[in-house]
Amino acid sequence: MRAITIPALITFPSKKNSRKTLFYGTFIHSHTITCLDVITEGAIGVGDDGKIAFIERGVGSVEAVYSRFPEWEDVRVVRAPEGGFFFPGFIGTFLKRLWEVNRS
Repeated sequence: MRAITIPALITFPSKKNSRKTLFYGTFIHSHTITCLDVITEGAIGVGDDGKIAFIERGVGSVEAVYSRFPEWEDVRVVRAPEGGFFFPGFIGTFLKRLWEVNRS
């Protein structure tokens, strides 16, 4: 059996004392049980309150996000590593899918 290596997320700390976080990279999420959406070069901003502030597709770079949202320039940045991706679970996706399957 071959071992699988899962690359770690690359985190850059905030310059300010803020909980705002910018997630940058590839995101994979499901619209339905049979439909996945892949967002490449995406960005998700999570505010101090823990709520999603924005979702952007195809931004090209973190710097491009800064030019569109200058108030996000000094926040913590979490990048997916090369070949890695985010599979958002910060909304309790596993429970949502469990209930959806049971209702089918």
